[in-house]
Amino acid sequence: MTTTIYTFRFFFLAALGEPRSELASKARDPSKIVLIPLVILAGISLIMGQFQSEFYNFVYAGTIKLTVPYIISLSPTMMVLLGLIITIPLYATNGWKSIDVTKNRIYCIVKNKYYLDRLFTNDLAERGIMPMAYGFSTFESYFSKSVENLGSGIMKLGSLFRRLQNGIVEYYFVVIIMGISIVFLIIEL
Repeated sequence: MTTTIYTFRFFFLAALGEPRSELASKARDPSKIVLIPLVILAGISLIMGQFQSEFYNFVYAGTIKLTVPYIISLSPTMMVLLGLIITIPLYATNGWKSIDVTKNRIYCIVKNKYYLDRLFTNDLAERGIMPMAYGFSTFESYFSKSVENLGSGIMKLGSLFRRLQNGIVEYYFVVIIMGISIVFLIIEL
């Protein structure tokens, strides 16, 4: 369906839009020897898209067929045909030259790509993704600092124990007394 919407946009802007470059302004219609086979192939592809499940059953009978309601499978074709029905008469009769579509609301929506770029940039990226990225970055920096502090604290504690473990009996006695005191404090509280 998304491809169909952009195909409609393509037809609409091709018939009613302004050329974007100097080469585009000098473009002309192809000759009938190119246009007729192209239209035939486009028509066949529009029609054959509706019968693809029968083709898959022909190729491999065990293919699982995922089906949707017929109106939904037909809607992309109808959207493309609607775009063609709107643009062919305007383009063939040069009626588009007399229409000022630049102020038309539909033209603005189609020209601005249905405002999807603005929606992504302003709403999704700036209001959603950027604050989440900032939050995750802040959390990651605090987590990283806490892991570093834990490691350096263990290293300092190890160096303290290394100083106490020098073979002097008085230091061992002090450590035993401190350990017993801590145990009694924990039990009493």
